[in-house]
Amino acid sequence: MARLPVDDPDTQTVDGWVWVASAKIRRSPLKQEGKTDTNAFREGGFELLAVYDSKKARFENDNPNKPPGTITRYLRPYREQLEDGLHALAVKTGTTCGKWMIFPKIDKLPRTWRLVAKATAQGRLGHTSKCATYDPNDTKDERVICVYTYDFTDTTDVRKVLDGLAELGLVDGHFGIYYKCDAYTYLGIKSNNPYKLRASMYSSKELLGGNARAKQEGPIVRATPANNGDAWEF
Repeated sequence: MARLPVDDPDTQTVDGWVWVASAKIRRSPLKQEGKTDTNAFREGGFELLAVYDSKKARFENDNPNKPPGTITRYLRPYREQLEDGLHALAVKTGTTCGKWMIFPKIDKLPRTWRLVAKATAQGRLGHTSKCATYDPNDTKDERVICVYTYDFTDTTDVRKVLDGLAELGLVDGHFGIYYKCDAYTYLGIKSNNPYKLRASMYSSKELLGGNARAKQEGPIVRATPANNGDAWEF
């Protein structure tokens, strides 16, 4: 951290990140060599997106006067099918890494990264963390830090890392933080994507409240308010 201060303009790496890894967290069996095929995921993932695009275009062409809200509601089951399909494909191809993302302001970046890097090295968070370095073309007043887990379906581990970040005081109680799977990053799925997919897999509020979990085969199950309004149910 002293050698590569993340708030220093002179700290620019080839890929735009400073990384730290933990030698105390063993590599997941799922991630052993030969178990991960990101190329297969990309190929299959783009095929699934193309199928959804085709259904969307067909409905829009057949209903040119339908308002956007109607189209969005009609496509909802296909969108849910797409999400489940992408998650299942990620599991099948071993593309299951994901990360909690925090966005400290520039003036808080050195302290925040110091906390994350130290905790990661000590094995108190995920196996790897990274911090975006200085970019002269980036005018935002914040920088992203990613804290990784091996498997988004292992919600126990995902929650453990979240708890570790909360203990460090890095989980905003009002806005929360979000977990995104690398699979969506490989497909370029961001916020406001044309498929209207939720870009994040989990929010801290969902996991801390016990309102989201992953099936072993990939799809995410989210709780909804019960009819009496007093509880949530899956």
